Amino acid sequence: MIETKRHAARPCPSATNPSTEPIVSARNLVFHQDARQLLLNGVNALAEAVKVTLGPGGRNVIVEKPDAAPLVANSGVVVAGAVDLTDPFAEMGARLLREVATRTSEVAGDGTTTATTLAQAIMIEAGIVDPVKVSRTALQNAISVASLLLTTDCMIARPPMRQAGSDGSDAFARTF
Repeated sequence: MIETKRHAARPCPSATNPSTEPIVSARNLVFHQDARQLLLNGVNALAEAVKVTLGPGGRNVIVEKPDAAPLVANSGVVVAGAVDLTDPFAEMGARLLREVATRTSEVAGDGTTTATTLAQAIMIEAGIVDPVKVSRTALQNAISVASLLLTTDCMIARPPMRQAGSDGSDAFARTF
């Protein structure tokens, strides 16, 4: 577990003692690299739990159900829904990937494990959790790209037109 410096926000001033200080509810705040590392911990924890179900050689995961028999699952969305982390900052990272699995399940019905694995890789490779490149828009784009890749059944492109007397390489170059 990573040690972080957590800053407690000042509690709201009481109504009997009005203050010029801004009203902020009591919350833990984590900044910069510490925040990104905690977010990445959640992303990696959920992705690693889901990855074991990937592909035809995927394994089953036993999910504890309160007041019911344990559930044996091999679906990424079921496993993602069962992951509950104790650290609230890591839980935020897990929720990001859980959203990818849920949306993929709603749109495509399958491929949730692949979507989760792709989203984790995109977040890391695109620098979503990199201190230099992190942004909300980049995170939304990563989720959109992962969803698009998994819901695309077919791609259609016009072949390049060949010109008379040419081997086609010039026409191909002009097409793109």
